[in-house]
Amino acid sequence: MENFKNYVKKLSILSVLIALAAVGFMFYGPEKFVSYTLPYILFMMIAISFMIGKYLINAIEQNFAKFSPRFMGVTFLKMMLSVSIMGIYAFMNKGEAIAFVINFSVIYFIFTTFEIYSLMKISKNQEKQT
Repeated sequence: MENFKNYVKKLSILSVLIALAAVGFMFYGPEKFVSYTLPYILFMMIAISFMIGKYLINAIEQNFAKFSPRFMGVTFLKMMLSVSIMGIYAFMNKGEAIAFVINFSVIYFIFTTFEIYSLMKISKNQEKQT
């Protein structure tokens, strides 16, 4: 449970920092690269990272041997979901497709990097304890 609390704390800090950067980007960034959906993308990635963290930290703490396959599966599903969302949105809103894909990709990359780093650190600490 302590691992998850630390994960949520770090996720909250990262989310606030990205939200502040996103606000700055929305006001001062080039209009053709700013998607009006940026706040929704951010909220969705925060929620997904929270759920992934909860699920995988639970997997680490309950049965470490099952962590790796679950991690790979969840990462694959997240990637496929993200590509699907970008594709559907780009198809339905051709005028804003480039801005949406850029904004979505940057936020996806940041949160995915955070998840990988945090979960690998937790898994290494758990592996040392066992």
